[in-house]
Amino acid sequence: MITLTITGIQQDLKDGLTRKAIAEKYGISQTELKIHMKHPKLKGKKTIKPKVMISELQDDTQDSVERETPSQTPESELEPTEIGNPVSNEEVDDNSEMVEADSSSPWAN
Repeated sequence: MITLTITGIQQDLKDGLTRKAIAEKYGISQTELKIHMKHPKLKGKKTIKPKVMISELQDDTQDSVERETPSQTPESELEPTEIGNPVSNEEVDDNSEMVEADSSSPWAN
């Protein structure tokens, strides 16, 4: 008795073997293989045709990849507002004035 395995047949299909070639490989008739192919794990499985490439892609770019990096200014050189620290009321310019919101504005409360 000849023993075929599901994984073996699946691999044969992945390797590009047709059903005829699989039947010849195992020494069984195509009709017998057709019966085996009705198994739930093999049903509907088809030969995966190998992709033949007639061209080759060659990478002719430089190996180093340049990336944009944020400014490397040390935090000690930044102003307090630039590093996320709130500015105290004492630091606000006394000449600044508040402007009231226009009540006709759609964003006015």
